[in-house]
Amino acid sequence: MKLVVKINAFALAVMALLSLCLIIVGLLVIDDITYDMNSRLLCQELGSVADKVAGAHGLLERSGLAGVKAYVQLTEQEVVDELSDYAYGRTGRLEIFDLTANRLVLTVGAPGRINEAVFSQMAGQDAGVLEFEASDGTRFGAFRSFAPWNWLLSLSISRHEMFEKRNEFLQNVSAFALVAFVVAAFMFTLSVRALVGRLQRALDCVRKVEQGDFKARVEPVQGRDEIAGLQRGINSMVSKIEERTVESIRARVNLQASEKRYRGIFEGIPSGIFQTSFEGAFLSANPAVAKMLGFENPEQVIRHYKNLFTELYVHPEERKRFVEMLRDKGSVDHFETLLRRRDGDLIWVSLKARVLEDENGEPLCIEGTAEDVTARKKAELDLADLNRRLENLVEERTRDLAHKAGELRLANQRLKELDEAKSSFLSSVSHELRTPLTSILGFAKLINKDFSGAYLPLAGDDAKLARKGERIRDNLEIIEHEGERLTRLINDVLDLNKIESGRIEWHDVEMSMAECVEQAVNAVAGQFALKPDVVLKVEVREDLPLMRADRDRMVQVFINLLNNAAKFTKSGVVRLSVSEIDQGVIEARVSDTGVGINKEDLEKIFLKFQQAENEDTLAEKPKGTGLGLTICREIISHYGGRIWAESEPGKGSTFIFRLSTHPADRQGRRSELGAAMSEGSPVFVRTGTPLVLVVEDDQATSTFLTQLLGDHGLDVAVAYDGEQALEMAGRLRPDLITMDIMMPGMDGRTAIARLRGDPRLKDIPVLVLSVLQDAVYAGGDAALVKPLEPERLLDAVNGLLLKRDSGQNLIVLRPEKGPAASCDFARTSARVSYCTEQEMWDQVDKGFMGTVIIPAASENVSDMSRQLAEKGVQVLIMPEAAPEQ
Repeated sequence: MKLVVKINAFALAVMALLSLCLIIVGLLVIDDITYDMNSRLLCQELGSVADKVAGAHGLLERSGLAGVKAYVQLTEQEVVDELSDYAYGRTGRLEIFDLTANRLVLTVGAPGRINEAVFSQMAGQDAGVLEFEASDGTRFGAFRSFAPWNWLLSLSISRHEMFEKRNEFLQNVSAFALVAFVVAAFMFTLSVRALVGRLQRALDCVRKVEQGDFKARVEPVQGRDEIAGLQRGINSMVSKIEERTVESIRARVNLQASEKRYRGIFEGIPSGIFQTSFEGAFLSANPAVAKMLGFENPEQVIRHYKNLFTELYVHPEERKRFVEMLRDKGSVDHFETLLRRRDGDLIWVSLKARVLEDENGEPLCIEGTAEDVTARKKAELDLADLNRRLENLVEERTRDLAHKAGELRLANQRLKELDEAKSSFLSSVSHELRTPLTSILGFAKLINKDFSGAYLPLAGDDAKLARKGERIRDNLEIIEHEGERLTRLINDVLDLNKIESGRIEWHDVEMSMAECVEQAVNAVAGQFALKPDVVLKVEVREDLPLMRADRDRMVQVFINLLNNAAKFTKSGVVRLSVSEIDQGVIEARVSDTGVGINKEDLEKIFLKFQQAENEDTLAEKPKGTGLGLTICREIISHYGGRIWAESEPGKGSTFIFRLSTHPADRQGRRSELGAAMSEGSPVFVRTGTPLVLVVEDDQATSTFLTQLLGDHGLDVAVAYDGEQALEMAGRLRPDLITMDIMMPGMDGRTAIARLRGDPRLKDIPVLVLSVLQDAVYAGGDAALVKPLEPERLLDAVNGLLLKRDSGQNLIVLRPEKGPAASCDFARTSARVSYCTEQEMWDQVDKGFMGTVIIPAASENVSDMSRQLAEKGVQVLIMPEAAPEQ
């Protein structure tokens, strides 16, 4: 049922009820008023009649009943007229009843009579009003008694006539009320319909919004009453609902996407994610936890475990400790424990968890991640077992190595002795060979000259003698040629021996590379003249910078390379070119079109007594001694350069060397022997002089440091950045490192940190030289701020060199007569003991481990060195100063 119908029905019912109530109330009020008014009227009329009757009392007493009747008849018309004036004349009746005789004395008015019982009821009162039943229906009457006569006077009227006027009034009122009710209902219905129509539009808008139409609005909005306010409020509410719905939809889409991503992460992450209660039950878990514990899905995990203390943890006290740590700290990282899987297998798990709290800070549950570290634990156990085995093996190998080291020290000592014997042998042999060789060559030339000039012409026309003469002359030339070759071989061997032993004298002067090339070309001109099919081409830049070197040795390098090219080139071109490829760097190239060299032989040809075919020089091979290239490399390496060969078989060869004209650069490179430029270069030969590695990227500063330190008797090597410094330090093991801080590439701080982290290099003293004021905090042993003062620099260098500990004790044997041997050559802070031979043996018998220095002049030096070596003691024999040769 529609609201308008309900409102109309309800309004009509209310109006009808109100009207009925008003009518009933009106009837009751009117009825009371009418009843009261009629009662007073009847009483008034009856009183008037009674007064008249009383006034005629004397007449009545004298005349009796007949007089009363006559009087009544006289006044009847008057009474009837009075009653008629009040519209009660049709049914009005006046009655007089004699109570003594119990009879009706008089009746005036409408026919009928009162029942005697009614008179009996009236008789007990003097006057009153009574409604009673008479023979002609219900009547309403007033009565009064006359005591002197014992009469009862009654004046009554029909009830219908009495209320006739009231009933007519009520009918008129009812008709008016009905008409008013209908009109009011009509007007109310129209008002309700208009009101409900406005509410209906609001309701329709609400229904559309309920169905999802957020564009709906209440239209039109009229008036300024409450319903208009309601309509405007609905429109405003729908607008806000629309905005919030759009925001809600957008938020819901974002939330769904976020939830999807989170769900994907939660379920797809390889690490286990879980939530458990403090009492020991799973609240949630992801698939990784289920897989880790041997279940198919997380729901099985949650249903399976009811008490983690006893069902999951192999050691329940670990779970208790885990929970206690969480309660105390709020979170736990890397808690490793042993868990039992569903199938009974045991796994090691690393837990990371925290406590989740509510808004009041009360703990709710435990949330965390789990990672299976069983493989790592097993690997750690295996590694520990392997380490134990390795330690045992290392101990065994260490003992073996210690024994081998002793053997190597002894072998090294013997090799040194053999090397010294070799040098002595070569010196003596060269002298013994050169003397007869000089005579042989001299006499061979004289014989060839005399034979060719005096005897060969005597053969004349004798063909046989002429042939023999020619053969003799050829043989003499062979003797001369082989003698000269033998001389060159002896010279090469002696030169190489001097270079290797460091006894060769270098006469460095300011020289021009172009002059060296010219001198070498002139020296080999004869050899190229014997090969007309080979052309020598020379290309030398005129603006080459001067360099300081031994002119004769550099000429020797060019001669050896040119001879080598001519020797292996039958026809074609030998080209010599010299140029400056970089500032201060000279490159020389000697290329030929000869037989070429195999790739695997390119490095071997620079070894002693080796040539391209890897054949031993002592075999019959007339192509050379195999020492020329070795000597070239030794000379180039001495000046910090590099020499190498490039070749392909059948396409010729090219020999290249590079030298720096900067003295500091050549000094540093001479110390490291060009190791940074080529693989397989010669190994640096350490002497007794301390080696200082200068790490400096500024060319002028490195030159200054090299000259200053070199002038004070120190070997110097130069590195130009941190990476090169680490490589050279690991290879050369210097006694001291000077380190600049601000360098390209790896800076000084990083290089020092890397040195300190290397067990082999951490004990090398580092002197920091920098323009930075906080250089002292760079990690070195000492620091100086640039610009440098030479005196302070030398003091710092000497102090750090003396500070270095050799890690061993030192015994210096003091002869029974004479001063003790000096050990100044070995700058060390080790404990030095000067003792006699007996004291020395006493310390060795007590377990002395270290170094024993024995003067070469001591008696039985060989026996003592062998006995000490067998006891694991390092022996150094102090040589006596030998006269310079």
